[in-house]
Formats: sequence, C-alpha cells, structure tokens
Amino acid sequence: LNVANYFNVYRNSFIELNQVATAENVNFPDLYFDFNETGDRFLTIPEGANMFLRAARLGEVNSLTGDQTQILNDIRERKNRLTEDNLISSTNFSYILNRKENIYDEDFSRLRVKLETAGNILSAISKLGAVEEDEDGRYSIFGVNFSQYVKTEIDYIKHWDLDRGNVVAIRGFGGIAIPYG
Repeated sequence: LNVANYFNVYRNSFIELNQVATAENVNFPDLYFDFNETGDRFLTIPEGANMFLRAARLGEVNSLTGDQTQILNDIRERKNRLTEDNLISSTNFSYILNRKENIYDEDFSRLRVKLETAGNILSAISKLGAVEEDEDGRYSIFGVNFSQYVKTEIDYIKHWDLDRGNVVAIRGFGGIAIPYG
C-alpha cells in the first residue's frame, strides 16, 4: 500500500543498495545522502534510494562494476515484483478425510488435500477477447496484470489418546506453488 516505504520494510535490500551507492568507485551526488553522527553516508529513503536505482538503470552511474550492476538489477527486480499490483482470480478444490467420530473422540486422524489454480479463466477471456500482451508477455485486465499459478497443499493431523486425558498430537503440512503464464 505504501510503495515509498519499501526500503524501510525490506532493510536487507536497502543495506545492499547503500553499500553499492557508498562504494569508493561510485560517484553519486551528496544531495541524495544523509550523514550520521560519525560522518557515514547513507541514501535517503525513498528519494535517494529510488534516484540511485533510476540513475544506475539509465547508465548515469558509469563507474559500476559488473557485480554492482547485477546487485542493483536484482534489487530493482525484487522491488518491482513486490510492489506491483496483481489480480488473482483462483479456483480451488479441497478434499478432507476426517476420522473423528464425535467431539469427544481423542484418537483420530485428519487429512486435507487442496489443489488451487489461478488465472486460467482470465487467460481464456484475454485470448478470446484479443487482449494484447505487454512487453513482458503478460496480459492485464483493467490495467492490472493477473497471476497464473497452480498450487497444492497437504495437511495431516494425527491424535493418539494415551488415557487419563493425555493426548499426543502431530501435524505435517506442506505444499508447492508453481507460477506460469
């Protein structure tokens, strides 16, 4: 909701960005830096951080090494991905096998399997409606890119009644999501 706060939330990205911006081989105007009490420079948030990323992308910071350029590209890609709007329209199917016979049953198992897909209906509508892809090969509806993925989850719970009100319980949970489209 507050894109300008990105580098306050994702401090590791800011630390990496600031290390590149304050490296000896990098010359960037002091206008975009603040100084702490010991005289160390750090980029202002969000103006300095965003301006440094922009200047590096446009080739205005020409003393960057290949490794520094890769770090900045990674930070920029991560920031763009985490702050972009996405429309998610999904359908899911869940199957639950519950061996609990009543509310007093303390020796039972429960298995839940879930399969979810997203974006298939929107993709079909886009293709039928002759919606054009953007430069990244993605479709958008109302100016917002939509996500496509398939995801599965498995959840297993087992309780053993040990008598006298004692119960041992285990739970296993796992899943995987695969983006496509």
